[in-house]
Amino acid sequence: MKLNNRKTDNKIFSNEIPQANSLEKIEKLVEFASKNIWRYYLIEDELGVVHRQVKYYVSAASILGLVKGYKPHKITDKGLEYLSLNREKKRQYLRKTILETKAMKIYLQARGDSDKETFENFKHYTVNINDTTLKRRLSNLKKWAEYCDEIKPLPASLVFKKIEPFEFDKVKGITTIQKDERESDKARKTHQDLVLMMENHLKEKN
Repeated sequence: MKLNNRKTDNKIFSNEIPQANSLEKIEKLVEFASKNIWRYYLIEDELGVVHRQVKYYVSAASILGLVKGYKPHKITDKGLEYLSLNREKKRQYLRKTILETKAMKIYLQARGDSDKETFENFKHYTVNINDTTLKRRLSNLKKWAEYCDEIKPLPASLVFKKIEPFEFDKVKGITTIQKDERESDKARKTHQDLVLMMENHLKEKN
């Protein structure tokens, strides 16, 4: 799954990473939204979560595009389409929706041979997320990825080993051309290396 190489597209913020791991509970929340039931005290018992955790599921459903807004949150056209499907088609639809999220695209690109390696890789993309919070969020993304993999195996090409820090800088477009003429040759060489690296990266994917 190809990531856009623009710097802003490769940055991810806390509110773009799900805080909820149960996709079954997300579906229940969407069902409630379809009936205009959005008050937390009416939802928490049905979901089996405490009051503050309802917000996590609202946020996760919003990331998936199934609901929108906050107190009240409302079901979207996408959410209505999802609920209209039978069980198997719902699974396929949810898998496709999950894989389209920015968080999952980055997770699958950053996934390594261990949770620690995945954490280190993913961390390079984050903005103002502390380590403890990120580890919790990654555990949710891992469950979402496992759900998708159970429905249809994820391509092995989406997984690569640990990336060195300098490679992250190049992939994210952080390299800048120095204004100082003395640095121009070095900057051009860096740019050439970047182009070559990306070409090789795309060839490996194909």
